[in-house]
Amino acid sequence: MSRKRREVGSRKSEVGSKNGSGWSCSHFPLSTSHFRAGFTLVELLVVIAILGILVSLVTAGAQAARRRAAVTKA
Repeated sequence: MSRKRREVGSRKSEVGSKNGSGWSCSHFPLSTSHFRAGFTLVELLVVIAILGILVSLVTAGAQAARRRAAVTKA
């Protein structure tokens, strides 16, 4: 018998009624403190990749500006 996963923060309004998995909602606490609300590994890797791309673009732009400044100064 497999149980369905509950979404973080979801609450049933009818406590004690049967849900789709056959479990009574009164078996689940109303607080969701036991759920870990956080970011997944994939989300963190995507953010790190985006930040890496942005840093490389800014670095390339700064190097080009330094070269132009050196040529102008010389």
